[in-house]
Amino acid sequence: MQGLSAKIRDQDPPRGGLSPRMAAGLVLAAGVLISCLAAWALSDHLAREARGRFESSAETAFAQLEKRLDDFRNLVLGLQGLFIASERVDRREFHRYSENLQLNQRLPGLQALSFQRYVRHRDKAAFTERVRKDRSLDPKGYPAFSIRPEGNRPDYVVIEFIEPMAANLAAFGYDAGTQAGNIDAIRMARDSGRFQISAPFRVVQSPDGAPRLVLRAPAYRHGAPTGSVGQRRAALEGFVVLTVDSHATFGDFFRRLDVDGVRIHVEDAGPTQPGSAGPRMTVFESGASADGPPLYTRKTTIGFGGRNWEVSYDAHTAWLRSQPGRGMPVLVLIGGLIISHLLAALYLVQARSRERAHRLARDMTQVLRTTLETMSQGVSVVDADLRLIGHNQRLLELLDFPPSLIHEGTTLEDVFRFNAERGEYGPGDVAAQVRERIERARHFVPHRLKRTRPDGRVLEIIGTPLPDGGFVTTYADITEQERIAAEIRRERDFRQRLIESVPGIFYLIGQDGRFLLWNRNFETIAGYSSKDMSAAHPLDFFEGSDRELIASRIGEVFASGSTTAEARFKSKDGTLRPFFFTGERIELEDGRPGLIGVGLDISERKQAEAALARQTAILQATLEAMDQGISVVDADLNMSALNKRFCELLDLPESLAGGGATFADFARFNARRGEYGPCDIEAKVQEMVERARNFQPHCFRRTRPNGRIIEVRGNPLAGGGFVTTYTDVTEQEQAQAVIRRERDFSQKLIDSIPGIFFLFDPSGRFLLWNKNLEKVLGLSSDELALLRTIELYDEDERTHIRRATAQVFATGSSSVEATLIAKSGARIPYVITGVRIEVDGRPSVISLGLDISERKQAETALRESEARFRHIIEQSPISMAIVNMEGRIEFINRKAIDTFGYRPEDIPDMGAWWVKAYPDEAYRSEVVAQWMGLVEKAIAFNQEIEAREYRVTCKDGSVKTMSIFGVPVAEKVFVMFDDITARKLAEAEILLLNETLERRVHERTAELEASNQELESFSYSVSHDLRAPLRALNGFSHLLEEEYAQKFDENGLNYLARIRAASKRMGELIDNLLDLARVSRQELRRVPVDLSILAGEIRESLEDQFPQRKVDWQIAPGLHVNADPVLMKALLDNLLSNAWKFTAERKDARIELSADCSGRGKVYCVRDNGAGFEMAYADKLFKPFQRLHDPKRFEGTGIGLAIAHRVLLRHGGRIWAESSPGQGAAFFFTLS
Repeated sequence: MQGLSAKIRDQDPPRGGLSPRMAAGLVLAAGVLISCLAAWALSDHLAREARGRFESSAETAFAQLEKRLDDFRNLVLGLQGLFIASERVDRREFHRYSENLQLNQRLPGLQALSFQRYVRHRDKAAFTERVRKDRSLDPKGYPAFSIRPEGNRPDYVVIEFIEPMAANLAAFGYDAGTQAGNIDAIRMARDSGRFQISAPFRVVQSPDGAPRLVLRAPAYRHGAPTGSVGQRRAALEGFVVLTVDSHATFGDFFRRLDVDGVRIHVEDAGPTQPGSAGPRMTVFESGASADGPPLYTRKTTIGFGGRNWEVSYDAHTAWLRSQPGRGMPVLVLIGGLIISHLLAALYLVQARSRERAHRLARDMTQVLRTTLETMSQGVSVVDADLRLIGHNQRLLELLDFPPSLIHEGTTLEDVFRFNAERGEYGPGDVAAQVRERIERARHFVPHRLKRTRPDGRVLEIIGTPLPDGGFVTTYADITEQERIAAEIRRERDFRQRLIESVPGIFYLIGQDGRFLLWNRNFETIAGYSSKDMSAAHPLDFFEGSDRELIASRIGEVFASGSTTAEARFKSKDGTLRPFFFTGERIELEDGRPGLIGVGLDISERKQAEAALARQTAILQATLEAMDQGISVVDADLNMSALNKRFCELLDLPESLAGGGATFADFARFNARRGEYGPCDIEAKVQEMVERARNFQPHCFRRTRPNGRIIEVRGNPLAGGGFVTTYTDVTEQEQAQAVIRRERDFSQKLIDSIPGIFFLFDPSGRFLLWNKNLEKVLGLSSDELALLRTIELYDEDERTHIRRATAQVFATGSSSVEATLIAKSGARIPYVITGVRIEVDGRPSVISLGLDISERKQAETALRESEARFRHIIEQSPISMAIVNMEGRIEFINRKAIDTFGYRPEDIPDMGAWWVKAYPDEAYRSEVVAQWMGLVEKAIAFNQEIEAREYRVTCKDGSVKTMSIFGVPVAEKVFVMFDDITARKLAEAEILLLNETLERRVHERTAELEASNQELESFSYSVSHDLRAPLRALNGFSHLLEEEYAQKFDENGLNYLARIRAASKRMGELIDNLLDLARVSRQELRRVPVDLSILAGEIRESLEDQFPQRKVDWQIAPGLHVNADPVLMKALLDNLLSNAWKFTAERKDARIELSADCSGRGKVYCVRDNGAGFEMAYADKLFKPFQRLHDPKRFEGTGIGLAIAHRVLLRHGGRIWAESSPGQGAAFFFTLS
């Protein structure tokens, strides 16, 4: 200012030919022109500066909006990562994750964080029950939980976890899929695998509030493939969801921009897909209301979560009025005009005094000062002598200087001392602080710095030197800018913490392949430092085919938007780990595209998949080894697994048996071949497919067109789909028909057993009883009500009853046998069973009593029957012994003692028997090994012990040849000894003494007749007396199984079942032995017999018994023989029944009876195409009790072919067989 005054003072008056008035006019014109140009230039500069500030403010607003959206996106992806990384996330883990984020402090406006479970209708009840019993956070669970709104739907998207729970309780259990605003977002998120945002709508927990934004990302079943839309739908577990109050979150975010004349408007413009349209809805609106068209407008479109948001940033007239320097052009123009007039006047009044010139200079200086006062910055001007020569009022305001200090001529040292004394420079020596700053000012250098004043305001100080010495300094209040920058830093810190909380590794990659952002977990797993990561390329972490795969997938992301991949991640030390990577394209702050994603270590999943593959192979092998047909249908209704037996049972062609077929193909094939009966094929297929989609557990039996009965049992799989087993129960159904008749009869017997029932409390007071109790005791209901339970029993038993009652109340159950005393004095034995229950919160006992009078009598009868059984065995003409499983000989009959000479005390166990009966050690070892093997085989296959011939040394030293056989019965072995010494000697004598054959035959015949008489007598005993104890054994064991099953453990019930099976088996054995004996003893009567007619009768009988079987019979006509008709009927019955039995597994069963006369004699043949046998065992076929097949597969006793052999021997014929496994068998026989 003083410089300007000096310049005005030193100017000389104009010289030349112009008059002073003209010169003054020229000066005035030039001044006016310059003033106008300066005003216009300043106005233009201010307009550009205002436009620049508007653009900068708009860019900041857009950038901050995108940062806030990135925060939400990262939060959703982090929550999605929690479900990807864990096989199962429970309510407690979800709550803890939400608490750790501290979202209320970091993201205002976030109303809820939730997980919405995808539930199919068939799983609805189980899901509801599971949530109700979930006590992980609340010890009471959620007993009132239900899916809302009520009603049946194919599937539900239920809000299962929600935080904070108390504020959002109204949404707990709500089916989000019923809200129109959610439907498109649910579908798109499920099918694409990416997070989606809905259009604004009112949520259920705030029905009257402003519309909310709902962000969701899908969570798929851990480890399930998600490469295709179908796989993603099948693997869907649910959605992670954020519910956001946009006005609250963005209002807090943009409050610093809420100034006069500025308006921010965010509008949802609909889905991002081309051609999609929808109603526009306001997401957020802030700032001034529109007071006319805006002066400046900036718009942008942001793609977020599958939807487009149009953001408008407008500035109106009020904003422009508030901008700094708005009136400066007018002031400059006015000042310029004044100065111009003053300069012109100078030319006109050159004679005026120096004082007037100074006054004009001061006026000009005042104009400049006015200009400085309009600035928003504080300004100070210091000359070369470090004195203040200029400042504005803003300087005093910003630095709180008193007016008495700041004026023209104030030394800089005074200013420094004032600041030091009030602590502006911090603690320290005031004089030293002043000297240091004076020294800096003398050696002034341009500078720019920020200083935080004690009152908290932040000033930006810019110092610039003047040409002639001194300097000018500007002070700008940047407190608000610093606050915004700090908030931005806090937002970035929060974003980084979100990134660090992501399970696995997080990365943000630029299009040039360089890492822009990553989490510390990436460095830890990779073994890289932060510096290494900055220089690394994503492909550095892969090798071989994995490197090529990742390179192609990165290209896919930048081309199409998102992708996933599985590859082995290579650490710095060379370690390779399987990882699952995601990638999604985003737009960076500078507009360039970037790739964001996470990587999850799937080592455990890979190990689980390998284990699953091994288990699958084992499962398939197991399936193939099963005698049942198995089929597995997955959630997409594809036949994912089946075994060979399934194909055999249902006659499936290779096109279906080979795998890859759908359930619809299977149903269509069955419908076309009539498996479901007459029907419209496609309608039936559609019905079957619909039932499969809404699968319910089932079990039923179906008769196939070929007559086979198949049991079909289906059960659902946990992840969708179902497994079905197919069992051929044809023979079982036939057997069960007999069993059902027996059971019906048994049930009637059980139902007719009188029983008593009563309920009593700890004091013994009757609470409830049945009429039968009144009937048994002869008491009225009034009389019973006055009694205590202990009064029902005999005096001698009451102590025992009290102990049993105490045991019931202590342990929960007990049973006791006791005698009830009726009113009449009758004593009735009962077995009483008691069970403790709660009645109205008090312990009580339910008692059930069964009259065991008959059982007591039966036990007596059983003991008598056992005595008779032992008497019969004792009197048997055959040597017999009973041995238990420990080898102790429990009984030997009189015949055995007479035969061998050993008494029970001589041979208490099998060890003593082996030593005495087989003194030769080598022979003994051979006998023991063979016999023990035969016993083990008989027990394993539930069959008789095969007969073997042994040389037994008797007590007197003699050696007898014995045929030893037996049968396992109820944990014991019933052993029989047939003395064939005489037969062996007779055979030897026959060979040696053939010339005396006639005499010996006569003698032998007499012996045989006597033996036959004995056998006839024994047969009578067996068929009558021996059957009685067997029936008692079977009957009483049946009663034990039916009435006292609850008293036996699993082993006890198993023993009972084995007793019944063994007694039934022994009955069949007795019948077959008698049949065999009859064939041998029956008188032979030869008459003409037509074998063809006999075979036809047998065929009709078999077909009547088994009408469901279809067999191709080929019976040659006119097969006439001269033989005994009864024995011929027995012969053909056994041979044809055998063929019928062993073709049961063939759908194309064929049986034929024929004769061949081409040789020396007529040979008859019964041939079938059944199971067949190995010819190596053909020599065993015609021996009694010899079987070549598993009795569980083909029932029988092994006596039928022995009977056929005996019949043909009596007719002077013979029989032999030819066969191979699986090719059937042929039995040839001849007759003399």
